[in-house]
Amino acid sequence: MRKLLLVALLTVAFTAGCAGSDGDAGTSPTASGTAAADNTKQVCDEARALGEEYKKKATEILTRALQQAGTDETKSEQILGEIVPLSKEYKAKFEALGARANDQKLKDALTTLSKDLDNASAETAAESTGVAEETLTGICGA
Repeated sequence: MRKLLLVALLTVAFTAGCAGSDGDAGTSPTASGTAAADNTKQVCDEARALGEEYKKKATEILTRALQQAGTDETKSEQILGEIVPLSKEYKAKFEALGARANDQKLKDALTTLSKDLDNASAETAAESTGVAEETLTGICGA
């Protein structure tokens, strides 16, 4: 369990270190001068904000679980269990956002991301966080 928590925390720390660049979504191949581009930029901006929210909340959960791991393994596992409802909450948010996207690649990426979050567990929390960021960066730019 401690090894799992350490790996999870390090993965989240790594993905947090890779995030935060304020790239211009307008450089995305999907962002041209059309109405779809306006929607793509808006949806990408909202998706990035949701991704950051999710990452922050997941990191807080993993940090609290890691802090408890040394003293109360049961409590630590209880805390890790909070990842599942958090992931389900953000799955629904990303699905709704994907439904609004005009760009098919963005819609597909948000659908895939929603499915990944739907399958998230305490054991895969850090991976889900990284996948969310990677998916959004791939389709929306840095």
